[in-house]
Amino acid sequence: MRQFTALLAALAAVAALPGAATASTLDGTTHEYYGGRFPYARTAIEWRGDPGETNRLEVRNVLPGMVILRDASGPIAVRGDCSALADGAAICFVKGDGADLTLAGGDGDDELRVRERAPGSVLIDGGAGNDTIDVGDATGYGFRLSGGAGDDVIRGSGGNDVIDGGPGSDRIDAGEGSDSVIEDEQPYAADQLDGGAGTGDTIVYTRPDPVRVDLAAGSGGQPGGEDRLRGFEEVVGTAGDDVLLGDDGPNVFNRTSGSASAAPAGADRIDGRGGDDLLFDARGPISCGAGEDTIGSPWESALVPGDCEGVADGPQSLRLDGRRLTLTFARWETWVQRACGELVTVRDTSADRRPLARAFVRLQQRQTRTLTLRLARPALLLRVRTQTMVCRRGAAPRPYSRTGRSFLYAPFSIVPPEPLQPVAPVG
Repeated sequence: MRQFTALLAALAAVAALPGAATASTLDGTTHEYYGGRFPYARTAIEWRGDPGETNRLEVRNVLPGMVILRDASGPIAVRGDCSALADGAAICFVKGDGADLTLAGGDGDDELRVRERAPGSVLIDGGAGNDTIDVGDATGYGFRLSGGAGDDVIRGSGGNDVIDGGPGSDRIDAGEGSDSVIEDEQPYAADQLDGGAGTGDTIVYTRPDPVRVDLAAGSGGQPGGEDRLRGFEEVVGTAGDDVLLGDDGPNVFNRTSGSASAAPAGADRIDGRGGDDLLFDARGPISCGAGEDTIGSPWESALVPGDCEGVADGPQSLRLDGRRLTLTFARWETWVQRACGELVTVRDTSADRRPLARAFVRLQQRQTRTLTLRLARPALLLRVRTQTMVCRRGAAPRPYSRTGRSFLYAPFSIVPPEPLQPVAPVG
């Protein structure tokens, strides 16, 4: 009640001096959609700092359906579903099913902060200058934060944020949640990056040149501009031939689904080290290290070394003992209708094309079964192909796809562990 009384008092103080200089502009527009059986409305709130101004903006959502913005650097020019208040403040009314809030700083050293619960999606761009973006006290479904050019300081929320510091030497604390921090194309600006207290935090490199990332040492980037890293569990490399090194925890390398990056295209050198790791885009030399490790979504040229325990969408465990190859399909799942198992074909990559072994393992959804094959002769490098089989009554099982999924399997470690190169810790 006290907050509502204060709000009424602020509304009563609406006073815009004719010709008064403003420091920013604010527009609130409600869009109504009538397609389909369930029409809905959504409000777009857009604030922009004026050129030449150093803005000090704070956004609060004290009551449902109302968003209050206050710019300590000067009055806000308003239009649409927003009204000016006294002391550089303005209020926007949220209609319909929520709001999309956009804050765009100018070319000064701006401070942009969001408090309490966000009205909906939030996009903040600091623009040029050494900006401060702080949503650490806000709640919501995750924010998209961009520092722009300059040496920025960014503090994320407790949700799943996407943060891009932009060019410059930035300091980023992503906060709790499963966040993605994007590293820009400026190779020699060393950033201090902290994934925060959450799990599943990802560092994404969008630079054109290859990078070297060492999660155990807390370093990443290129010589002369290495970033200091802390609190990241996942790494997405560049399109070049990267060196990606894990730590003793569970790590994920080059998983691009849901991240803000195109699929890596280089032949990366990956060493998972300890922990149960998941390694995607396995087209370069790989060492899985200790733990129960899996190669995810293998390419035709993917080389699975012997210290990796399994392959996603394939056998979760492989072991070669002399001429005996053991494969385990753990909790097998498929979307193929009438699927009844997997046909496994093993060939020697250095000899003729006749299979060393072939067998069909019958499976049901979420079933675990082990298949043991005796190879016709010893081999150093195997091509293993699995094909999902379809069964119909009165007919022999047939492959759902002619090609299936294949990968190269070597029963030995490919890459020796690389010595750590520690750097000073963040902070």
